[in-house]
Parts: sequence; C-alpha cells; structure tokens
Amino acid sequence: MRGKTKNKKELTLNDLAGSISDLAGAVKIGFDGVDKRFDGVESRLDGVESRLDGVESRLDGVEDRLAKNEDGLHDLRKQVGNLSSEVNKLKVGQEELKDIISGVYHVEIRDLKSRVEVLEKKAGI
Repeated sequence: MRGKTKNKKELTLNDLAGSISDLAGAVKIGFDGVDKRFDGVESRLDGVESRLDGVESRLDGVEDRLAKNEDGLHDLRKQVGNLSSEVNKLKVGQEELKDIISGVYHVEIRDLKSRVEVLEKKAGI
C-alpha cells in the first residue's frame, strides 16, 4: 500500500489548512452575496409596505366619504319622505278647495240667475 501513496502527492497539514481556508473564503463570499440580496429584498419590502400604508390611508378616506354619503342619502330619503307627505297634504287641500269653490260657484250662479229673473220681470222680458 505504501507504494501507491508514493506516486500520489501526499497532503500535508498546510495543504489541508489552505484548502479549508479557500473553502471558508468561498463560503463567506457566498453568504455575503446572500446577505446583500436579503438587504435588497428587505428594502424593496419596506417600499412595498410604505406604499401599502398609503393605499390603506386612501381606503380609509374612501370609507369615510362613503359613510358620509350614506348619512347624506339617509337624510335625503327623510327629506323626500317629508316632501311626499307635504305633497299629499297639498293634494287633499286642493280637492277640498275645489269642493268649496264648486259650492260657491253654484251659489253665485243661483244668485245671478235670480237677479236676472228679477231684472227680466222689471224689464218686462
């Protein structure tokens, strides 16, 4: 067995330490690259989070305006209901006035007819 190892390069502790050092350096470079990428991802996520905060703020504003609109619509419905009630009262009052005017009209017509008859009698017509 000893003969076979003579043909191959024998590894010394220094060689082994150098290889481990090279490997450690390569691993460190790899981890440093990953750290940089994570930093980039974190900064992009911070930007996204900040934009989401802005969107959330705008949505809150929209919700507030919708709530105000709902309140305004509720008030408007009340006012329309009140106007409808008032219009109905006016219609009833109009019908009552028509009846009163019709009665007054008939009385006036009768009075005028009787005056005409009196005048016709006096005139001999």
